[in-house]
Amino acid sequence: MKLESIDISDLEIELEQTSMLNEKNTEVLKESQTEITSECSSVEIDSESENENYPVHIMGEVANPGVYYLKTGDIIDHLITKAGGLTDRADLRYVNLAAKTIPNQKVYIPSIDEEQMSYDDYLTLVQNEVISESEASQENNKININTADQNELQKLNGIGPSKANDIIGYRELNGSFQTIEEIMNVAGIKENIFEKIKNQITVK
Repeated sequence: MKLESIDISDLEIELEQTSMLNEKNTEVLKESQTEITSECSSVEIDSESENENYPVHIMGEVANPGVYYLKTGDIIDHLITKAGGLTDRADLRYVNLAAKTIPNQKVYIPSIDEEQMSYDDYLTLVQNEVISESEASQENNKININTADQNELQKLNGIGPSKANDIIGYRELNGSFQTIEEIMNVAGIKENIFEKIKNQITVK
């Protein structure tokens, strides 16, 4: 029986190649583990960011009024629960329990002992507030004939450079206008022009 001869150098090369392959596999595995760890950390950070707390102030008919910290997406009902729930005198007719809270919000829970109003009265109140805001906006857009210069006065209907100068001249000679109707004392400005500009001017 003959024994086959083994080339020692070939065996050493094979062992060396096997060792190198194992080292590469180990490095790849470590890199994969590092990537997974990084991704998990990122997810945890994002999750913490999404659940970041913010303060909301609740007053009125709750057991424990005060400032409470909520998470994004929490609604008024969650806030009331944190505050110990409602009292027996709470009036929820105009409170939306499903409304989402926002940072630094102030929530008031009214009492049934407070002055009651019907839904129609409530709508009227809201409409009046809208009208008042609209009127205030229009008032702010009016031209003050006591302080306006020539260019501003020419923005008025029917007022050109000549009449604008006449208004300024009258103002310098007689002092400030006391009423908007007084502008009709200026030469060339009669009732027909006044009707065009009366809603555009103010003396305040």
